[in-house]
Amino acid sequence: VFDLSYVDCNCVAHVPNAVSSNADGRNYLFRPTFNCELELSDYRFVVYNSWGQSVFSSTEFGEAFEPSTVDGSFFIWTLDFSSDAYTNNVASSLSGVLHVLN
Repeated sequence: VFDLSYVDCNCVAHVPNAVSSNADGRNYLFRPTFNCELELSDYRFVVYNSWGQSVFSSTEFGEAFEPSTVDGSFFIWTLDFSSDAYTNNVASSLSGVLHVLN
């Protein structure tokens, strides 16, 4: 006897590639989001400056980097996460560039 269950595997991380620093209160925080409700078993989000120094690090989903708190107009980010429900606890790694628009 088999016990089958349906799991939606289309859970995708969305990470913006630009934020604003013009102090209008819109688009000034940088954080990844997911297109599904995801229970993470492991999460690490790190932002580096152009010299490779970590300027923000979080293991708490939802915490955001505010670029106006550090100098620089572009940053490199890495996101490592896994979820029992969507990835069978297989780690996923993403990285990219963040541009800060003035």
